[in-house]
Amino acid sequence: MASIHQVILDGRLSQLNLLINRIGCNVNEKDSYSRTPLHLAVLSDQENYGYRVARLLLQGNADINVTDSQQRTPLVYACLLNRSKLVTLLLTVSTIQHPIGPSFISTITTKQKLYYNNIGIRLDCSAIGNPSPVLTWFRMNGNDDQSWIHVQSSEFINLYDNGSLFIRPFREYFKTIHAGIFICRAENPAGSIQTIPIQVKPRKNKNKII
Repeated sequence: MASIHQVILDGRLSQLNLLINRIGCNVNEKDSYSRTPLHLAVLSDQENYGYRVARLLLQGNADINVTDSQQRTPLVYACLLNRSKLVTLLLTVSTIQHPIGPSFISTITTKQKLYYNNIGIRLDCSAIGNPSPVLTWFRMNGNDDQSWIHVQSSEFINLYDNGSLFIRPFREYFKTIHAGIFICRAENPAGSIQTIPIQVKPRKNKNKII
């Protein structure tokens, strides 16, 4: 008999229903990319088909918190692909089952960012989870990598509701504000994660501040 993954890829809903409800196959089995059948449902090119597959899998007690080789859950992929029906379905299930720890969906992936003082720089950070994680920015306190200072909005820095941090354009340079190492932390009752440290360095531009 074909594997549950192949049945989903072939679009055989009736056989999938048989595998889940009659044979009792493992709905959390992983493929070579560590993806479960629920991952495949979310990644399907046809959202309506993927939604029907996901409902069958969830009725068979599929685990929504399993991560693949990219450390992404089905919910993360649903958000990245703007699969609104699947996002709603998975969030409904997660609320009933148990909280989900944070997962980043948008972060800075480079360890160093250079910027011009007349433009400023924006550092993006967004995450999902259940309940929705709280995003907090920290700056390294001098050379002590064990000590971090909570970054707050000021006349020099803007913190936005979507999690982004923006260092505003400047004429007068303050090292403790305009340069340094930053991290973004996402926390909820189910867990806490943080980005890699990001070092930002300004360059002086003789043009006027925008």
